[in-house]
Order: sequence, then C-alpha cells, then structure tokens
Amino acid sequence: MIFGDGVAARSEVGRSEMSFPDPDDNTKHNVVRLGTETLFAIAEQLRRMYDADLRTKPSEELERLMQRIERGEDVP
Repeated sequence: MIFGDGVAARSEVGRSEMSFPDPDDNTKHNVVRLGTETLFAIAEQLRRMYDADLRTKPSEELERLMQRIERGEDVP
C-alpha cells in the first residue's frame, strides 16, 4: 500500500489476527458489578456536591421548604 506522500506500508500475509478469549460469565458479572458500583459512587458524590451547593446558597423557596420539613410539617 502506498500513501499520498509516497511512503509504502508493508502488509504481512499469513499472520493470524490476535484474538482474545471470551470472558467467562463470572468475569462479565464482575465487570458489570464494578461498573454499577462505580456509577452509584459517582451518583452519590454528585448528590453530596449538589446538596453542599444548595446549602451554601439555597433559593428562598427551597429554604422555606427545608424549614417546613425540619419543623415536621406536611409537605404537598
């Protein structure tokens, strides 16, 4: 194969492509579990960050709602 700048690339014929073994079900389960745990950890951290941000500068409506909840009032 020759590229536009005149450089030729050599292709090796007869060489098999590298193949990876299929992971077993346990490995697949572990990957899914790890991915799920990671997503939950990210979500929890985002929730904490959002909560901290709201507490530093809550809107007036949110502040009133939080006060009602803290007083034990019913919230619609």
